[in-house]
This record gives sequence, structure tokens and C-alpha cells, in this order.
Amino acid sequence: MNIAFDMNAYHGFSKSGIGNYMKDFCISIMQRNIDNTYYFINWTDRPLLNNWIGVYFNSEEIVLGDTKNIESKIRNLVKNYVIDVYVDFSNIGIRESFKREWFGKTILCCFVYDIIPFKMRKEYYSNDIDGYICYLNKMWEYNEYDHLFCDSIFTKNDIIKSINIEENKTTVIYPGHSNKIEANINDNTEFGYRYFLMFSGNAHQKNTIRTLLAYIKAYKKNNKIPKLIIVGSENQSRKNQIIRIICEHNLTDTIDYRGYVNEDELHYLEKNAWWVLYASLYEGFGLPIIDSWSKGIPVLTSNCTSMKEIAEGIAVLVDPLSIDSIVEGILTIANIGDKERKVYINNAQKKLKIFQWEKSTGNFIKKIEEIVNNYSINKTLVNDYEKNKWITKCIFEFETEIGRKINSRKQNEPTNELKKNIWCYQNIHKMLTKREQNKSIRVFFSNNNYSNIAIYGMGVLANHFIIDLKHAEIPIKYIIDENANSIVDEYPIYEPNNNLPIVDVIVITVYDEGIILEKLKNMCSTDIIMIDEIYKI
Repeated sequence: MNIAFDMNAYHGFSKSGIGNYMKDFCISIMQRNIDNTYYFINWTDRPLLNNWIGVYFNSEEIVLGDTKNIESKIRNLVKNYVIDVYVDFSNIGIRESFKREWFGKTILCCFVYDIIPFKMRKEYYSNDIDGYICYLNKMWEYNEYDHLFCDSIFTKNDIIKSINIEENKTTVIYPGHSNKIEANINDNTEFGYRYFLMFSGNAHQKNTIRTLLAYIKAYKKNNKIPKLIIVGSENQSRKNQIIRIICEHNLTDTIDYRGYVNEDELHYLEKNAWWVLYASLYEGFGLPIIDSWSKGIPVLTSNCTSMKEIAEGIAVLVDPLSIDSIVEGILTIANIGDKERKVYINNAQKKLKIFQWEKSTGNFIKKIEEIVNNYSINKTLVNDYEKNKWITKCIFEFETEIGRKINSRKQNEPTNELKKNIWCYQNIHKMLTKREQNKSIRVFFSNNNYSNIAIYGMGVLANHFIIDLKHAEIPIKYIIDENANSIVDEYPIYEPNNNLPIVDVIVITVYDEGIILEKLKNMCSTDIIMIDEIYKI
């Protein structure tokens, strides 16, 4: 088979967990499945992957440059290289979105690591409506793929429940660990003391502050517990908060906040740690857990999301939302002696047999072959109506959750494009609400003596509106649109001019700040209304 891997996400995450995942997966698959040819798609203007791709005879990096003319580049790629399967490591990154139709008979797959911004939307998007809408569109794109590979059962169930993906369209491929299993040293040659190692990070779900406060509370109950070393990249605000908390509690000799450390230093800190503290709020998998196990370090982690799936019965589990639960967990591991600690380590290293790259890539190729052998090009894509219905529902649920309209993250006035999107989704929500309540729009037209109408604008909202008009048996006489010559529809279509046929009312279905309304008023004496007047709730 000819398999293409889209390295879109690698450009932004090459030094992160996802970046290492992608690299280790690709190297493993090239080493162990030499019968296939692998192409690595680079969306920059320079080679980036030769240092680890070039040594394998069955691989090639294809540099496509920027994402201008992305459709023609994709169509030419799958045709010229006879690509059987196109694998997107992530639909988040520097590249624009795909459309399934570009790939023809080529099978299109994608990896899904988590949907954290959606599940923790309150923390991510309370003041960022444009960002939330953008992420919802990215999530919905998973419907464009023929198959999804998820990094845990938890992630698989998350994506199925969230966007109603069919279960047989998803497969769990656990990641492997990239380290040779080692014995934990803990010789204390540098430190002269035992310590817990805690991974922090900018992301809210890493739960850095709550875990830090829990450690401080545990230390005040028992000042004989191991010291704490904290590592991980933070923004300046979070760094200042961590340092302030440590100083306020006069624990600068007990808590060593190091921030970002290089790989060599991190490796040494891990090998000498007594336990790792990883009480994250949410993980799609939790790579630091198996990475710590491979270095011979037992782990305290959370009793939720994928962490419970990966570590239950092997690690000490706590409720990450409860400081008291984390405190109890810290005091528990502080009292575990050498013998019991070795039991945790031995059990963890037995569990690691599940998380091997050889198994991961083997399962991947096996599934790909199965998909290729059973693939049918007759694929029914979910339409724009379903997409907009889902996005509108998500926005409404979020606004209900936080008790207000979602703000824009921009300090200045939102762009017209953003205003248009918000207005469109709000009106779709009103439409859907009326349908769910079995309320026909016929009442509005009867009350205003409108028996035949014209529609201005032939976009997403107009398509929804036409459905309701047909159900209400209200005649549509014609459509008005600036692009009348390029639109094919069941109704007559006119450009906005002075020769519009007479109707009872013209309904504007596009976002307008008064310009279109004023223009139409100068052309005719017909009543002209905005669509939101019809769907007032």
C-alpha cells in the first residue's frame, strides 16, 4: 500500500507529547512494516523530517509548501503518488481544513487524541466566542473522515457521544512508550533527599495550582514527606502565581520550582524521583504516566477520564477536583515503604506490555488493511444542516451553562465575519426551537397577510428557512442574490435591481447592518423584513 501521513500538526508540536507520538509512531511503522511505501506530507517550504525519515528506503518526505491551492495540491498528490490511504495525524495545525471529495477513492483517516477544549469549554472559551465556533467546526470535520483512530477507549467514547460518530468508524490504538524499561535509581547522589516530581503546564487541565496547594496542605500535616520538584513550561502569569504561593507558605527550601527543563535534566529528575504527581483534570491518554512507568517511577494520578482507564489498579488514584483527596493520596504514597513501592513499580512495568509501539503500529496496519478490503466509495456525508444544528445546540448549551452570552476575546469590536456567524447561529437556534415546539411560521405570515414571498440571500440560513416555508405551505416566488448568474435552484433567481417582480414581502436571510435593507427599499415599495422578526421566541 501507499500510505500518506499528513504532518500538519508536527510543525507546531514537534517538541510536545503529540510531536513525540507522531515521530515514534512513524519510525516504528517504517521499521516493522517494510512492505508499504510511506509518504510524509510537509506543509511548509522546507524539509523538516529528513533526520528521522531519510534513513528508511520505503519513505519519502513531500514538501507541498504553504496551503494555498490546497484542493488542487491534494487532488494531484493522491493521483500522482497513487495514495491508497491518507492519514491525518491531527486536523488542528497550520493547514486549512479538508473536504472528503478531494480524495476520491483514497481512504481518509485521522487520529483523535482528545477533545479537551470542548469538554472544558468554560475554561477555554468563556470570553472567546470566535475561538469556540472555530473549534466546533474543527470537531465537526471528524465527520469528513472515513475512519478515526483514538488513543484510548475514553477518547473513543467521548467523540462518539459528542458528535454522534458511528462506533464502527472508530478504532482504539494505544500509544507506545519510547523508552527502554529502566530500574528507578533514586540514589539521592545529587539531592540527598527523596522528592516527588510534579509535571505542570499552561493548560488548565494540568491542575497545577490545586495539586500544589494539596502538597502544601499535606506537608503541614506531615513535614517528613518527600520534598517537591515542579517542572514544565508555564506562561509568566502562572509562573508568578506558583512562586507567590511557595513564598507565601515559606516553603522555598521544600518546593523546588524549576519550570522548563531540557530532556537530559528531565530524564535525570525522573530517574531519581520517588513518585510522580500527575493529578490532571482531563487527559485523552496521559503519556507522562507510561513514560514515568518506563523509567521505574510509580505514579499518583486521577480517577477520571483516560487516566483511570490506563492506571486503575496500578497507580494511586485521587479525585483531581478535591484538594483533600489529593492530600490523602500524597500522604498515602509518602508512607509507602520500599517494598510496597517496588510492587507498584513491578505492576506498572507489567502493564507497559500493552503500550508497545510494535503493537500499536501492528494494530494500525491490520485495521487499515481491513478498511481497504471492505471500503465502499458510496459514502453519505453529513450535510450542512446537521452541522449547523449541532453547532447551534452547542453554543446554546454553553451559554446556558455559564448563564450569559459568550463574549469575544477581542478587546475591539468583533469583526463583521464574527458578527455574521453569531447572528446566523442564533437564528438557526430559534428555527430549531420552533420546530421542536411544533410551532409553524404560518401564523406569522397569516397575521401579516403575506401570501407569497421573496428571499434575499441564498446561504445556509436561507436553506433552513426554505424548509420551514415548505412545511408551512407558503409560496416562494423568487430568490434575490448578488451572485444570481452562478446559482442553480428550483426557484427563479434575480439580481437586486429595480425590476423585481411584485410580492407581499421580501425576507432578508443574511447578516445586514442596514445597507441591504436600505438598498431594497430604494428599489421597491414591498414590505422588507429581517428573518429574525419571523423567529422571535
